[in-house]
Amino acid sequence: MPSMMKFKVLILSLITLFFTSLSPVQADRSQTGEVDLLTFQKGMPLPKVEIYFKKKRLGITDEFGSFSFELPIGEHKIQLVKSGHPLTELTLLISAGEIAELIIPITEGAKVFDIMTETSAQAVLKTDQSNIEGPQPISIQKQQKPKAILSGQVTSIETKAGIPDVSLYLSGIDQKIQTDFQGHYRISVPEGTYTLSAVHSDYSSQTVRKLALASKKQLTQNLEMTPAATQLKAFVVTAPRLAGGVLAVIEEKKKTSAVAEVISAEEISKSGDSSAAGALSRVTGLTLVDGKYIYVRGMGDRYSSIRLNSAGLSSPEPARKTVPLDMFPSGMIGSILVQKTFSPNLPGDFGGGTVLMRTKPIPLEKSNKFSISVGGNSRSTGSDGLTYQGGDLDLLGYDDGTRQLQNGDIDYLKHPESKGSEIDKNSLYDLGVNLENNYKTHKEMMMPDVSIKYSTGDRFEEYMGDSAWGYNFSTKYSNKARYVKENRLTSQQTTDTFSPVNEEKDKYGYDKDLSLMGNLVYELGNYDKLEATTIVSRSTSDSVYKDSFFSSDSNNNFEEYGLQWEERQLLSQQFHGEHTFPTLDDLKLEWQTSASLASRDSPDTRTYLFRQPAEHDSQLPPSPFQFHDRNATRTWESLEDTATSITLDATQPLYDFFGATGNLKSGLLYETKSRVSDTFKTEWNLPFTISNSDIMKTDNPEDILTADNQGTGFTDLRLINQTQPTDSYTAEQSFMAGYAMADLKLAPWLKIMTGGRYEMSSQTINTFKDYQRTEKTGNTLEDTSFLPALSITTPYREGEQLRFAYSETLNRPLLKELSESVYIDPETRDYYTGNPDLQVASIQNLDLRWEKYFSSFENISLAIFRKQFTNPIEVIEKPTLTRNPSYTYANVKEAVNQGAEVQGTIWLKRLFGRSVSSFYLGFNGSIIDSEINMAGVENSISTNTKRPLQGQAPWVTNLNLGYENLVADIQANLLLNVQGDIITKAGAKASADADFGVEDTYLKSPASLNFVYKQLIYFGAEDKLYMKIKLKNLLDGEYKEVINDEIKKRYYKGIGFNISFSYKWL
Repeated sequence: MPSMMKFKVLILSLITLFFTSLSPVQADRSQTGEVDLLTFQKGMPLPKVEIYFKKKRLGITDEFGSFSFELPIGEHKIQLVKSGHPLTELTLLISAGEIAELIIPITEGAKVFDIMTETSAQAVLKTDQSNIEGPQPISIQKQQKPKAILSGQVTSIETKAGIPDVSLYLSGIDQKIQTDFQGHYRISVPEGTYTLSAVHSDYSSQTVRKLALASKKQLTQNLEMTPAATQLKAFVVTAPRLAGGVLAVIEEKKKTSAVAEVISAEEISKSGDSSAAGALSRVTGLTLVDGKYIYVRGMGDRYSSIRLNSAGLSSPEPARKTVPLDMFPSGMIGSILVQKTFSPNLPGDFGGGTVLMRTKPIPLEKSNKFSISVGGNSRSTGSDGLTYQGGDLDLLGYDDGTRQLQNGDIDYLKHPESKGSEIDKNSLYDLGVNLENNYKTHKEMMMPDVSIKYSTGDRFEEYMGDSAWGYNFSTKYSNKARYVKENRLTSQQTTDTFSPVNEEKDKYGYDKDLSLMGNLVYELGNYDKLEATTIVSRSTSDSVYKDSFFSSDSNNNFEEYGLQWEERQLLSQQFHGEHTFPTLDDLKLEWQTSASLASRDSPDTRTYLFRQPAEHDSQLPPSPFQFHDRNATRTWESLEDTATSITLDATQPLYDFFGATGNLKSGLLYETKSRVSDTFKTEWNLPFTISNSDIMKTDNPEDILTADNQGTGFTDLRLINQTQPTDSYTAEQSFMAGYAMADLKLAPWLKIMTGGRYEMSSQTINTFKDYQRTEKTGNTLEDTSFLPALSITTPYREGEQLRFAYSETLNRPLLKELSESVYIDPETRDYYTGNPDLQVASIQNLDLRWEKYFSSFENISLAIFRKQFTNPIEVIEKPTLTRNPSYTYANVKEAVNQGAEVQGTIWLKRLFGRSVSSFYLGFNGSIIDSEINMAGVENSISTNTKRPLQGQAPWVTNLNLGYENLVADIQANLLLNVQGDIITKAGAKASADADFGVEDTYLKSPASLNFVYKQLIYFGAEDKLYMKIKLKNLLDGEYKEVINDEIKKRYYKGIGFNISFSYKWL
């Protein structure tokens, strides 16, 4: 497509020009210097402090009290203003190409009581003393030969124990100072008068002024720190990147004893991802499948678990363990932690990893944000799409009853009479004539994507700031339309009696999403916190497909149509509490109770078929397509999945346990899950009086499937109940667990986490045995397990550490996998049958990871891992004579999964100098090797007894070239994703005894290139307007499914484009 190629070349040229144009701007930094400013009040960041230069407003500190800007070299004055009241005027001597950091604590009376500075070179700070309480002007110069010693200990004002890892900053000294594991510090500095500041994420900052250090003398200065009323950890993962010592401490990632990855809300915004699914696809070792499921380290979603605020969730998917991640809008996410190694405080059903999503915390002050975006797709938007007449509320994603069965019809299908009896015929006749005769498709222009989001929040302090409460609320609505054309060149079924070749499938999808999230928090002093979180997320898909193919068996051309409406909904209610007891050495108790309800409703899925003789007289026009008397079906599917969870966790800090520090943890968990699933399948039976008449030549099924043609006689059009007894089932699971673990720092160079978890699980599946659904049959699987875990971390050098982890975990069958009922996968429409003889699989996990931190933002890590499976559960294809494949589940002998990972982020100025100081590069990659052994599986028709795991990419690479201009408030990111070939379908033989079969099918995915640009285009005293441009899949490469390098299916997804405007106000 020449026009498409020109479009892609134009877009890529513009992006290249954009990044190229940024470099000259940075070259001018030889004539400028950077200032990083941070304001505190009562030890917490102070937002909304305005900065003025030459009567021009440069900007305002954000919710983290920070703002960065550039000034020309020389002496300049800046003014700080809060709520219209001047705070102070600062005179700065700016040196070329250097960074000066100002740390400004402010009293409750809006007075500056001390100014702390840190600089990379010479600078001079002068202050207007009329508005400042504190020291005289500070002169900051390059550090000379050390002549004095400053030492001391930093302790907790409550426990009197030493506080490790406190960052200390001495005015004028460009040197990192940090306390050891007992809170001690020591530094050599030139003689003079200094200001000392101490910062720790769990404590309010502390400042000591006028420290006089004499030559060849030692001064001991001890400090006591008070636990912070607001935990700085809450905004560590959301704070923007700022250079400098104290700002780097605020950004530092939460320390963990496990191998883990953390994604902040800011990173999600930079990548332009609209949901948790897209954000996680950029994490090292993670692969996104079908746009909503995450495979961790190449293992399917059965080996992953997703928890929201540490609580389990129900899933609306009948064939999946986890809730689809596209149901979580990025606007409700505060951070995401992906833990790749098992620890006893997590559920033991752990294979690849656990995704811990956290909702956004309450803001530090009132905030409002409204966003609207418009976008589209190069292959969809503006083109004609197939659709049909739906209900009045389709635009909102709700079926108004148009597709639903009547209550009486539902009752009958749940408890039918004997098949073929008069009551059965009459009841089905009543059902058929009451159905909407709605089959005809028509074309409409596919409209642009639209998204509307609103969020608000506030914080209110009580009792002189000792207590506070706050709230967060957000909502989002979006809709989009997509078209994908698939070309299938040959049949992929060796046993197909209805074998299509040269197949062309047009798929049209119309998605509507609606979500609401509310969070209410009450903090009673520094020691008690109560929180309630409510989430409602809906995702509706309205799809139409047209499948055109030729069948060599009947020598006919066919056109099959399908109409499907699917509503998915997740409702979650959580209550959470934290309580700290200072009199018990800061013992901390956390409790949580939650309930979630996930549902999937797919009413009235319709399929029907047209056929045309392939052979005809070349002198005559081809015969028209006519309605076919097979495959005219109507299906109703529903599922409700309920989960409840109660947890209690206790953490006992150890400040000096025989020289060790750390925490002892223990906890209890009780969870239940229940599921009710119903599928009702019907099919039209056309009598010969209709199938052989001229009416079959119509292109509108509504002319045939009318109430006038229906009846109960042999020559009438009849609706046949094809529902099987096993098409409906109920399932329950109860789960109890207890754990104990120790996370200790035994020495400055040794940290150990060890412990174990004991679990008891019971799963029961019930389905029906007979057509009338009067007799049930059930299967129960019970297991108890003890799961040990060990993790050793050795910080053997400043900024470097090595982690080793070993654990034993398990993998239980899913509720559906134990049922003998047959169900249809809602995405592939393939048939699946459970296996009541499945057993729990066991896994041994080994991890080794090296980490190096150049700064709080810059880091690199290398990891290797190995997982050994015993009795893993695998999908097995069964022999079939139908057009759709049929699968079941079985425990196979063994499997292994091993690989290596690399991840890093670095500012390019470290490599190329300050001319590119606003550019950074993020990268991650993984190489994974897996093998599953199918030998010994009964009645297996798999072609290969040994093969890689399905859905596993052998290698994945992500690159992120980022740009940040803190003065103009501009962010730009160019993101590249490349991955290896994935097995989408295991090869199968015609029978278990056959010697040969079709080889495995691999998906070859093209490189994916995205570009995101965000800029502040307006700011006022208390409001801002941002513009964001997102371009996705810029290369628009071809997706191919191949067997032995022979292409079987190919398609394109198109280039996505989106522009949004976000308005923030107080």
